[in-house]
Amino acid sequence: MKRLNYEEKRQLGLLIFYYRSSYFRSARNDNENFKQVNFCRGICSQAQLSRLENGEPLKDHEIYWLLLDKLNLKYERISSKEVLTFESYYEYIYEYQNNDQLAINYNEYILMINHFQNVFRNNVIYTHYNYALEFIVNILNEDLEEAYILLELVEKTLDILPPQLLILTLHYIGKYYYLINEYHVANKYYLLSLEHMHKNNLSNNVIYFDIAINEIKRKSYIQASYYLNRALGFYLNTNNQLTLGKIYFYFGLLYTLNKEYDISYRMLNKALEIAHTIHKRELLVNIYNLYVVNLYLTENLQKALIYLNEALLVESNKISRLLEVLIKHKLKQNPDDNLLGDNYFEIYQFVKLEDKEKYFEEVIEPKLNKYDILIQHVVLNELYVEYKTKKKYKKALELVEKYKI
Repeated sequence: MKRLNYEEKRQLGLLIFYYRSSYFRSARNDNENFKQVNFCRGICSQAQLSRLENGEPLKDHEIYWLLLDKLNLKYERISSKEVLTFESYYEYIYEYQNNDQLAINYNEYILMINHFQNVFRNNVIYTHYNYALEFIVNILNEDLEEAYILLELVEKTLDILPPQLLILTLHYIGKYYYLINEYHVANKYYLLSLEHMHKNNLSNNVIYFDIAINEIKRKSYIQASYYLNRALGFYLNTNNQLTLGKIYFYFGLLYTLNKEYDISYRMLNKALEIAHTIHKRELLVNIYNLYVVNLYLTENLQKALIYLNEALLVESNKISRLLEVLIKHKLKQNPDDNLLGDNYFEIYQFVKLEDKEKYFEEVIEPKLNKYDILIQHVVLNELYVEYKTKKKYKKALELVEKYKI
């Protein structure tokens, strides 16, 4: 019988708790057998099981094997070669996300995850390590449905992960919640990732950038500025030009949201220079669209059209098309709204209305967070101007306080 070390006992105790409690909560006919008092009968005391399931190692190795056997779980040795190979795959993701020069081969990762699933089938600890890796790869590949399937498995067993994989997994759970617009939950996981990063003296500097973007979504602009400055400090004198360009873009966005347009332009000019140098279309379009929003909000509509044409030359995207329609509407040029999707057509309808308040409350506000942050900002400023024009100062103040415009 293999002897277990302290860390293995801790991990196995946590996994025994996870599976036992999952079976007890399930609709299985025998779920009562997994109630704590019944589950430990003939093996150990209920107090010992409770300690074990809270990660406190017990001296008796046999207890672990008997409990694992009741759950039909195995913990057999893995070859050092397979362990090192597995570790290299999540370590590469760690390097990749902090280095713009690297790329991910998703097909290779999928093949290797399937390989590890087979290799680890008799080792419950490494099986869960592989679940974490698979979850991360799903987020990298923007496959949220597959990520969701693994979410509980990963969230409920985070404490068994080794430090570097734990930091990475917490980071990508944060990304998952960011992508489904649950920014407060995302913030919790980002901060946990940051906490473990410092605790283990590991470097994962891109986390500062991701937290900053999430803080912008949460409208915590002071915190966003702090984290963007931290990210800038790490990336300023590196070859990570794409990340640096994105940092300047988000500084520009942050200053736009604070209506500090002159400083926003300075940040966008830096971002634009980088985007032209590295020829990144998506970054270019985002920068041009933000220029356009700044000019639209400051009533510089003719200049806004110039930047808009630059954006459309790079890529005809839904935000650029909506901005074109809004600008041409204000210039009374009979814009073509046929290319707008339903959601963005609603924004155009809102802007055209003489009385925007009711339409905003009934149609726009319930799904405001589903729109891009630039469009949110345009909509809220349109409503704010209407309130001020109609001398609804209390309404205007409430809007500013609620949405921090």
